[in-house]
Amino acid sequence: MESTKVSMTMPSLQDCVDREIEEILQKCTRCGRCAEVCPIIPHTAANGTDPRAIVQGVLGLLRGEAGNAAAVAWTEACAGSGVCIQACPEQVNPRGMLVLARNVVNVRAGDGKFKGHFSFKSMGETTRVL
Repeated sequence: MESTKVSMTMPSLQDCVDREIEEILQKCTRCGRCAEVCPIIPHTAANGTDPRAIVQGVLGLLRGEAGNAAAVAWTEACAGSGVCIQACPEQVNPRGMLVLARNVVNVRAGDGKFKGHFSFKSMGETTRVL
């Protein structure tokens, strides 16, 4: 009896990131609820911007577009509170969406992939400050 070998290639990190971005782009209805409930936005340059426009800008970043200033400000300021996750009616993880968008911003700035993302330690420190 001959055994058949099945060659399975593990997806790369970039494959997983691309798949996650595609899922977010498909599921997000751009309602802006995540931005509406975010406790950080009032303390950023995104304050006063229509939440739907902020989300549209973040999704633009994920599509490789320029996004908008409010989207970049929110992406860079996210402290990872997670309040946005429960607010999303489409079961998108907005905190994860912002991590992926921050990666895009970092790569464009030449800072490297996933550099400067919050860790649980920094999230705890930020939460204490809030």
